[in-house]
Amino acid sequence: MLPRGEGESPTLDAMWDNENPCLSLQLQNAYLHGIHQSYSVYAQQLNEEIGDLQGQVEELCLKEAFWKKAQDEAKEACEKRRQEHTPQNMPNSDSLKPLTVEAPKASGIPDKKDKATQLAREALAEVKKAPRGSYHLASAALPHMSALRQAMQGDDLGDPDLSSKDSDSDFGAEPESDHDSDSEGTKRAKRLVRRKYHAKLTQLKYQQGFLKHEPPFIYKGECQAGLFEKWVREVREWIKRGRLTTQQGIKLSGKYLAHSAYNFFEWDILDLKKRYTLSEYFESMFDYLFPPDFHMQQ
Repeated sequence: MLPRGEGESPTLDAMWDNENPCLSLQLQNAYLHGIHQSYSVYAQQLNEEIGDLQGQVEELCLKEAFWKKAQDEAKEACEKRRQEHTPQNMPNSDSLKPLTVEAPKASGIPDKKDKATQLAREALAEVKKAPRGSYHLASAALPHMSALRQAMQGDDLGDPDLSSKDSDSDFGAEPESDHDSDSEGTKRAKRLVRRKYHAKLTQLKYQQGFLKHEPPFIYKGECQAGLFEKWVREVREWIKRGRLTTQQGIKLSGKYLAHSAYNFFEWDILDLKKRYTLSEYFESMFDYLFPPDFHMQQ
């Protein structure tokens, strides 16, 4: 737009000269023509900006339609997955909260692992925490001193290495060598790092060599207490002799599962990334595979 105000642009009255009216009219016409051209350019710029805004609005409308469709497909896929993987021995009770699917926010790409699957596992976790008389899981019916329960719990009272942050395969690069410019304190620190690195390298070589020998047999999810107990004991011994951490052992145990047992592993460990102790891992698998009245069937 043209600037206005005295001292910034002349006015029509200031251009008028009574002694020379013809020249005054020419000056006024030229001034008005310049204003017209300036406003035409400004109007063209506004039209271009309006066109850009309209294009952005159309693009946003298309994106909104796309995300809405993606959300609907994600909800349907998660609901279908939940129905396919929900254990048949999942107890039905009015005290369990109904599962609900929350649509992902439109501000980001819909997450394939929607909350439906997570809520299903949380519902099962609530069942396990309930008083023994409220729900009936297969593990709850096992006698405290039974061989199967002792196999799942192991010789110790827990799995202490779960509290530490496992680095699994996070090995890192080889430590830096000493330099002539390093101080004595820096050289000592580097030597300590190199010792830890070589100790971990030695352990890794041992693990890789051991894991090829005498692995557990492949358990397919058969509802046979003796067979499940045998697999649990073999996995525990395999983890112990291989010097594996809890999380390393659980993740590698999936190689020795098949059919319904692998379905549990895929759901809990790969999809939901649950961090179990070994005892919790075996007990959750047992509850997934065995019916609630399993003990009464023996």
